[in-house]
Amino acid sequence: MSESQKTLSRRSFLKGTGAAAGALGLAGAAGVAATGNLLAPTNAHAESEERVAHLCHQFHCLTGCNLKCTIRDEKIPSSSPATW
Repeated sequence: MSESQKTLSRRSFLKGTGAAAGALGLAGAAGVAATGNLLAPTNAHAESEERVAHLCHQFHCLTGCNLKCTIRDEKIPSSSPATW
């Protein structure tokens, strides 16, 4: 096969990507072994952010009821009719 007719086969692609992934894995493991921070303790702290959103409910009665919703951790723990 001449130089211009060589193509990338599925097998050679998988072999090449496997070798690259293995090399990256070894490099990462060597970095962790050198620093010794494999399972270093950390302090995780996340405060729940609370915000108020005004939504329009229009699915059942089609009147477009305005709602004032409290959103905390991407959930709606409370809602009330909007007064505006």
